[in-house]
Amino acid sequence: MSSDHIILAGGGHTHALILRRWAMHAHLRPEGQITLINRRSTTIYSGMVPGLISGKYTLDEASIDLRSLSKQAGVSLLIGEILGIDINNNVIFLHDRPPIKFTLLSIDVGSETLKEGDLINLKSRDLDMNIKPLENALKWIETLDHKNTRNKLGAITIVGAGLSGVEIAMALRKRWPLCDLSLKANIGKPIFKFRSALQSLNIEIVNSKEITSAPILRCTGSVGPKWLKDCGFSVNSTGRILTTETFQVIGKSNIF
Repeated sequence: MSSDHIILAGGGHTHALILRRWAMHAHLRPEGQITLINRRSTTIYSGMVPGLISGKYTLDEASIDLRSLSKQAGVSLLIGEILGIDINNNVIFLHDRPPIKFTLLSIDVGSETLKEGDLINLKSRDLDMNIKPLENALKWIETLDHKNTRNKLGAITIVGAGLSGVEIAMALRKRWPLCDLSLKANIGKPIFKFRSALQSLNIEIVNSKEITSAPILRCTGSVGPKWLKDCGFSVNSTGRILTTETFQVIGKSNIF
C-alpha cells in the first residue's frame, strides 16, 4: 500500500479536468491518498463569466461542483485557505487547520488582480473592487443591484481596457441597460476594432483620473498570489512560478 500523499492545491480548471479524467478512467488515478484543497466546494467556469455577469446564467449554472467530482474520482476534498508552503520540508499551511505533509504537490491557485496603485481618486474605498477574486467581484456587483433600482444605477467605471475590461464592460451593459457606463483606457486601448462596438452600446471610453464618486471595477491584468514568492518559489515578473517544460518547479521536481 502506497504511503504517498498527493495534494492538489486549488480548484482551478486544470485540477477539475484531472478529477474528471480520474473519475472516467479509474485506472489512471495514482495510488495513495489524494487531497484537493480549495476555499470553496465549487469553482466558477471562466468561459461562462461574461454570461454570469450579464445575468444570462446563475452562479449555480456557471459553477463546477468540486465535491461531486472529488467523490467520483476517489479524492478527498478539504475546504480551506492556503497560507503558504514549506517547499523544503514538503508541508502546506492552511488557515485554522493543522499543516499537511505531501509527497507530490500540484499548484492551481489562480491569480489576483494587478494593482496599479492609486490610478483613480475615490471618496470611499468601498467603491473600488478588483475583478479577481471573482467571487468577491460578483458579490460587489450584486450589492450595486440591491442598492439601486434595477436599470437606474448611477455611473460605473471599468478600469483597464484589455480584452477582459472590454468583455466585462459589455456584460455589465447587458445587466444594466440604463446606467452610465465608462471604460477607462490608456492611450491606444481598447483595441481599435472594439471601439465602434463599445460606442454602439453607449459605453464611454475615458482617460481621466478625476473620478471621485463613481464605483469602479478594476480589470487591470493579473498576477500570481504574493504568497507564492514568499514561499521561496522562483517567479517571473507577474508572480507566476517558473517551471521546466514538464511543469515541474525548477529545483523541486515533486512540485508541479
